[in-house]
Amino acid sequence: MLRFWLVCFGILFVMVELWEWLQQLTLPFPLCVVGGISLAIASNLNFYSIASHCFRFNLSQNASDLQNKQFPPFSQN
Repeated sequence: MLRFWLVCFGILFVMVELWEWLQQLTLPFPLCVVGGISLAIASNLNFYSIASHCFRFNLSQNASDLQNKQFPPFSQN
């Protein structure tokens, strides 16, 4: 039981020390922007791969539909 409390105390101590260190850390603005963009891309990576697959499918389907359709002649007013 003592080992459990020592591990909990050690983890809490490390977390508090890291939090104090991170509060003093200042990052330049371009690095923050690049980090934000990277996080946005990483969090939406699966969505974009699915969306691009559906988009490619719709493009190929629409292209084949356009080839088979007859359009009325273009008239200018």
